[in-house]
Amino acid sequence: MVMRISSNVRSKDEFYTDLNGLQILKRKRLPQLPLQGNYYPLPSQIFIQDDEVRLTLLSAQPLGAASLKEGQIEVMQDRKLMQDDNRGLGQGVEDNRVTRTTFRLLIEAVESGCQVNNAAIPTPSLTAHLTLNSMLHPIHKLTWRENTSPSLSLTYSTVNQARAPDLDIHIVSLRSITTLPSPMAPNVVLNKTEAVTGGLVLHRHLFDRCFPLPANFHDPKVCQPGDSCGRFLLSDLFPNHFGRWIQPASLSFIHTGPSQERNQPQPLCAMDMRAFLLSK
Repeated sequence: MVMRISSNVRSKDEFYTDLNGLQILKRKRLPQLPLQGNYYPLPSQIFIQDDEVRLTLLSAQPLGAASLKEGQIEVMQDRKLMQDDNRGLGQGVEDNRVTRTTFRLLIEAVESGCQVNNAAIPTPSLTAHLTLNSMLHPIHKLTWRENTSPSLSLTYSTVNQARAPDLDIHIVSLRSITTLPSPMAPNVVLNKTEAVTGGLVLHRHLFDRCFPLPANFHDPKVCQPGDSCGRFLLSDLFPNHFGRWIQPASLSFIHTGPSQERNQPQPLCAMDMRAFLLSK
């Protein structure tokens, strides 16, 4: 079963798919190859473009995709083998299960003066990044019932819009850390209330600036050349939680660096990930 999207985008024989959800690769349709030779993995997105418009298809599940004609995007959602594939079953696989597939389609106009096809590194737009994050990492609503856990205190913190982190910063994970590998600050003795309580991993997206910003964001704080590009404050991200000290760490939280104060600016380049240990 194949879903095909046809448009008037003058994409020629080129299209773009992502690699493991992090990097975009340029693909080229080769007529001398059979049909299966022009299909490529689709971890999360595929897009075609010309000098005026980009057509992006975002997928919440990994599939296979191709662009067999100019202006077309084709996604294979399911298939059946009617005969044995000589891999041990002795019969074709015909008991496929019904699976929900979710997509988002974006049509974005290219900003005047931008040359998207001349980019050395193809990247999604900021809208595509935010839309894909909303699909892959949806917000889960939890209902508070006071009579079930009377000893549990509800605490939360709101982020000031003027001091909010850049839109291209993504919180990959925030997990509990039960052991303290080393002191959080030199010559500082921590009591039980100041022990390490969390491990934070952040990732900064690299996005194409030739496309407009999302319309539902008012005066967004986006990393621009000449300003505090590439830096953020953990105190802005968690204004009312965690303690004074943070500690840079490896992504596995095994190796740690020197302790720093939470309000110290932290560099985070595009396409990079950083991890921090947070004190309580």
